[in-house]
Amino acid sequence: MIIKKHLFLFLLLFVSLASRIIVKIYFADVELDYEWGVIVSNLYNSGVFGFRTIEGIIVPNIFMPPFYPIFIYLIKIIANGNSYYLEIIIYLQVLLSVYAVYILCIFFFINFFFNIFLIIK
Repeated sequence: MIIKKHLFLFLLLFVSLASRIIVKIYFADVELDYEWGVIVSNLYNSGVFGFRTIEGIIVPNIFMPPFYPIFIYLIKIIANGNSYYLEIIIYLQVLLSVYAVYILCIFFFINFFFNIFLIIK
């Protein structure tokens, strides 16, 4: 039973990773667009977390959640602003999503089998 559970989990994670990599190859962004690109560019060039400019001054952003642009900014700093930082971001997102599948699968197994064990007793 334990081997089947681990095999199922391994296959689920493998299919999850493979499908995300295939989707990444065909549908991933090749550059940062729209507000993410503007916010990260402003943060990288001027140090201001802002989207809009008024009379040449970048206005700090208060309506956008800060974690994702800061995540992109940190990866861009680590990659020294090279063009491959977007690839790093996408692959990190793939790994994080596969990890989320793993966490949900473990959570499902624990809750489902624990509840069935309680019902049987």
